[in-house]
Amino acid sequence: MLPYYLAYGTYKYVKLRFFNDSKPFGCSLAPTVKCNLKCKHCYESRNRMSNKKELSIEAIDNLAERLSKQGMKHCTLTDGEPLITNESIEKCEVVIKHFWMNYIVTNGTMEIPDFPVIYILSLDGPPKIHDKLRGSGVFGKLKKNVRKSPNDNIYALCTLNTTNHKHIPNIIVTAMDLGLKGIMFNWYNPSSANDPLWIDYPTRNKDIDRLINLLDHYPKFIYNTIYELNLLRTPKWTGSCPNHWIPSYDAFGNLKIPCIFGEHAYCSRCGCHVFPALSESITKGRETVQMKLALDFADTFWIKDNIVKNVITNDLVKTLMNYGL
Repeated sequence: MLPYYLAYGTYKYVKLRFFNDSKPFGCSLAPTVKCNLKCKHCYESRNRMSNKKELSIEAIDNLAERLSKQGMKHCTLTDGEPLITNESIEKCEVVIKHFWMNYIVTNGTMEIPDFPVIYILSLDGPPKIHDKLRGSGVFGKLKKNVRKSPNDNIYALCTLNTTNHKHIPNIIVTAMDLGLKGIMFNWYNPSSANDPLWIDYPTRNKDIDRLINLLDHYPKFIYNTIYELNLLRTPKWTGSCPNHWIPSYDAFGNLKIPCIFGEHAYCSRCGCHVFPALSESITKGRETVQMKLALDFADTFWIKDNIVKNVITNDLVKTLMNYGL
């Protein structure tokens, strides 16, 4: 399946680079705003006091279908805890059928269904540090659910902040001990100028230097690459952030502006790896964390899933042209 994915990537690259085509090719959807944790560094906690009614299963199904028909082929299910209730799990199930590629972001405290997705597990440190940020006993639940998960396509996502950034080597070892397939790092996005969890840029640069050195020791396990890490050294890249490539919708069906962080986005202090990685992959053809995950997904699921395989192999060109990709 790899040649087909590379053909798609090359097609996108040419369209973006030479024809200034900037249509969205993926999205982020929230099955629910609910969560069983109260993490100190959660960007979504500000919306959990809302009295709005969440999208029904039928409504999120319709939204996903509409976005897919617009040409979006990738979806990340996130924001609240997507696996918290039977209803939110069913929402995940109806959404993923509309897209070629799907990720579910989870805190790991719920049983992990055997869906054809990549799971991205929030991991903030070795047990004591993780529980300090997320609550007592959370790491133990996470460990139990990962060990008994029927799906072994689970990766760690660590958001570095003032509480855990000194533990980077131990975080990597913890992820490996859990049997995860890899780890990627973000830096905390603050909600205010005086947010005590935010790591200033000089300190972030030391973290980046440390991670680049660790890449030599764990080249196949750390999914961030030098290109995207270097972009995150300063806020310069945020001036041309390609957030329009991956529009985000909240649990009520509203489009978040400018990105998944919504109106509280503090762009000049952003630590998100997603858009720097996409920018490096699509505009410069470089391998980044997003490219690695996409290739892992293709190798794992596209060959096994005959329906998706047939779509990719037989209808790729037709689909790309119909959706203007």
